[in-house]
Amino acid sequence: MTRPLIIIYFLVHLLLATIGFLVSRLFEAEVFKSVGSSMIAAGIAGMVVFFYVLATTRTSDALEVLRGAGLKNVFPARSVLIRKQYDDRLKSATERLDVIGFGLRALREDYGDSFSAWSAKFPVRILLIDPEYPASPHTFARIRDAEEKTRVGEIETDVKAFVKASSQVVNRGNFQVRLYRAIPSINYFRIDDDIFWGPYLLGGPSRKMPTLLVRRGGFLFDHLSAHFDRLWEPESSRNPPQDWYTG
Repeated sequence: MTRPLIIIYFLVHLLLATIGFLVSRLFEAEVFKSVGSSMIAAGIAGMVVFFYVLATTRTSDALEVLRGAGLKNVFPARSVLIRKQYDDRLKSATERLDVIGFGLRALREDYGDSFSAWSAKFPVRILLIDPEYPASPHTFARIRDAEEKTRVGEIETDVKAFVKASSQVVNRGNFQVRLYRAIPSINYFRIDDDIFWGPYLLGGPSRKMPTLLVRRGGFLFDHLSAHFDRLWEPESSRNPPQDWYTG
C-alpha cells in the first residue's frame, strides 16, 4: 500500500469512528446505539491496522537502508573486546586478511604466533602508519600519540616492533607489511567477506573506539576496500626499511 493510500485509509476509519460516536450519542433508539457502536469498533480496528502498517513500513525502510549499506553489527569497542568475532572468522578464512592500524600492538601480541599459519592459508596485507611521515617532530604518529594521551613515540615503537615481529614471514611473500603515508582516518580489519572498521576519535586509544561490521555486497564494503587498495599503492605507502626487520 502506498503512503497516500495509507493516509486516506486512516482518515476514512477516523471518520467512521467519529460518525459512529455521534450516532450513538445523538439518537436514543437502541438500533442507532448498536449501529454507532459497530461503526466505532470498525473505525478503531481500521486505525489499529493503520498504525501497524505504518510501523512495519518504517521498519522495512530502515532494514532496507541497513541492507544496502551492508551493515551487520555495531560494537562499543574493538581489539580484545571483540576477539571472539575475529577468532571465529580467522579459523575459516580462505581468501585474505587486510589490516589498517597505527602500530597494531594488540594484533602482534594476540596473534603474532599465528602469522606463519595465516600466510600459509591466505594472503596477508598489513598497513601500519609511517612513523617518519610527514616530517619530525610533527609526524602523524606523534600527533596521534597526543590525541590518545599516551607517551610521545609510543606508536613509532609499536610500528617498529610489529615490523620486526613479522621478519620471519615477510620474506615468504604471502605476508606483506607497508607503511602508509596519509592522514589516519579509520581502523580496518578485513577477513574474507567481512570488514570490521571504525573511526579514530580524540581522547582515548583506538582499541576503545566503536567498531562497525559490514559484509561484502553493500556499498560500505566497496568504499572501504577501495580505500585500503589506494593506501596500498606506492603513491600512498612504502616498504619498511630493511634494518627495521633486524632492529
